[in-house]
Amino acid sequence: MRTCSVMIIGAGHAGVGLAAELRQLGFSGSVTLVNGEDAVPYHRPPLSKAWLKGEADDSSTSLRAADFYTENDIDLLTNTRITELDVRTRTARTSRGDVISFGDAVIATGATARPLAIAGPDSTDVWSLRDASDARRLKRELAPGKRIGIIGGGFIGLEVAATAVHLGAAATVIERDERLLSRVASEGLSEYLRSLHTSRGVDLRLGAQVTSLTRPRDGVSSVEIHSQTPLEFDLLLSAVGAIPDDRLARDAGVDCNNGVIVDADGQTSADHIYAIGDVASRPLPHHVGHVRLESVHNANEQARIVAAKLLGVPGPQATTPWFWSDQYDRKLQIVGLLPPERTTIERTDPDSGAFALFHLADGRLACVEAVNSSREFAFGRRAIAKGAVLDTAVLADPRRPLSEA
Repeated sequence: MRTCSVMIIGAGHAGVGLAAELRQLGFSGSVTLVNGEDAVPYHRPPLSKAWLKGEADDSSTSLRAADFYTENDIDLLTNTRITELDVRTRTARTSRGDVISFGDAVIATGATARPLAIAGPDSTDVWSLRDASDARRLKRELAPGKRIGIIGGGFIGLEVAATAVHLGAAATVIERDERLLSRVASEGLSEYLRSLHTSRGVDLRLGAQVTSLTRPRDGVSSVEIHSQTPLEFDLLLSAVGAIPDDRLARDAGVDCNNGVIVDADGQTSADHIYAIGDVASRPLPHHVGHVRLESVHNANEQARIVAAKLLGVPGPQATTPWFWSDQYDRKLQIVGLLPPERTTIERTDPDSGAFALFHLADGRLACVEAVNSSREFAFGRRAIAKGAVLDTAVLADPRRPLSEA
């Protein structure tokens, strides 16, 4: 039987960040980091962009150098999954048949691709993009003249579409909602991205419900959309979102609801069991209820919070979440969560076309969507954190400095 003070299940941004933060804070206990992949832990955001373009590889996307783990006395178990977690005895069984006894366990299992709910014997021909093996496979197939169908108009789908265009492939995005990013972006940003991708040659099919998949001949997939002529592609990618990988927690009797439910310190309903990253549903400042976020910022922040909790020292407080996406030569940055009832102020640079959408609720800034506007994004982070009441006339006028708002 293996024993450790802290067992971290999952070696993505959250898991690796926690292991590193524990050592940074002077934790002297034993740390076991369980990685389900047979690789050194790596950054995932580049998979849909630089990885596919050939601008990044295993070595350049590693979260930490390979020798970091041995140098910091972190027991990294690769190609190993936790198959059973017993919160009463504080033991875990691995896919290799080992048993690990732990003092505290942190679930950082992330999220998995949402299954594509489409009938038909050929639905297994649809790919997903969640890890490096998926990216390698997709990279081999994306080439000039290839036709890629992308089901889902979220961040991953749009980033892959932009990358496909860069590589000379023909991209079609099929989205069942009437606009892109409908669950996370404002109407204004959705319309901007629709125009951007259309101008680059992407075929956008909005309000399109896929009803079936067939393979009329080798190497070709046919997608039937309700009331439309079937579309043929050389490869199909499902990008319809992700679901939390909380099976381990559920089986162990830990409370879950769209992820593992945690408090402000990352503590679950079970003693000595924590959850961080994409799998965790957490409370946030100025927000009612729990939220599950999929972002590097969220993963790193929760890692720091739980590390401090495990050491019994004061830790950081939750901050306003932020996200980013790179599409073509545009950097999209979002800070805050879009309120359902809002007033929107647009600020556009007349020379570059860069712009920011400031969304206010009850007179206070709640969210900023910025495109190639890092200054407005940074201002938004500070203003939201302060709960500032801003002068909307200043926000709307790019000739006036934001400091006057």
